[in-house]
Amino acid sequence: MASSKRSFSDMSKSDNQPNDSKASSRPTKRKRFGAKPKSKSKDGSINALKKRVRTIERLFNKNDDIPGHIRVELERELSAHKASIAEITYRKKRSEMIKKYHMVRFFERQKAERLVKQLKKRLSSEATTEKADEIKAKLEIAEVDLAYTRYYPFLEPYISLYPKKVAKDGSTATAKAALDAERPPIWKEVQEALGQGTRALEKLRDRNPDGEPIVLKADKEPQAFAIRKKSPKDKVTEDDMDAGPSDQESDSDGFFEE
Repeated sequence: MASSKRSFSDMSKSDNQPNDSKASSRPTKRKRFGAKPKSKSKDGSINALKKRVRTIERLFNKNDDIPGHIRVELERELSAHKASIAEITYRKKRSEMIKKYHMVRFFERQKAERLVKQLKKRLSSEATTEKADEIKAKLEIAEVDLAYTRYYPFLEPYISLYPKKVAKDGSTATAKAALDAERPPIWKEVQEALGQGTRALEKLRDRNPDGEPIVLKADKEPQAFAIRKKSPKDKVTEDDMDAGPSDQESDSDGFFEE
């Protein structure tokens, strides 16, 4: 009578054979860990606006028989999209330039503020008319310097007012040296705008590099084109540009002492 039991060698062979049903159920491709899905252009993004502009322009080039009322609507849409693209591009560049030159503008504004305070203090205590006129002239220069640090065009590389020139003895520039230093060409433009008022200063600050003013939208923008609000993590804001000096600073800072 033949034995129905399987030998040990037969059992080991069957166990080593692959399970075709399990192998076929496995996915052929696996997604890489951390891979980001392809993002589509959102409505209101600059890429979506540019795409829509190209579509309208191609439509105008290929079709000469577009009904008049439709052409008018498309021309208005095209003009609005181009304006939105220009503003988004401007705001992005403006933000980058503010961050780039924030520190030098901040420190120079502090220096100008201290110099203005010192000169006003000296002017109030000066008895002689001749000396008072000299101080007034210096005060006017310092006030233009202060406006320069606040309203220098954001889109243009900032030119320092007070370059650090180290003397032979290693000391920094005095107040007299700071006032007598040669001013950049745009300083005269700031001086003229200061005489015209805040509106002229703001136009100078927000102008294009070619000198043309930028017409910005109202503070409340359409939701589709709204600019992202800055979070507390952002290091530089426009409020920082207008922040006053800290309480720890003294009006008699050594930088401006003669």
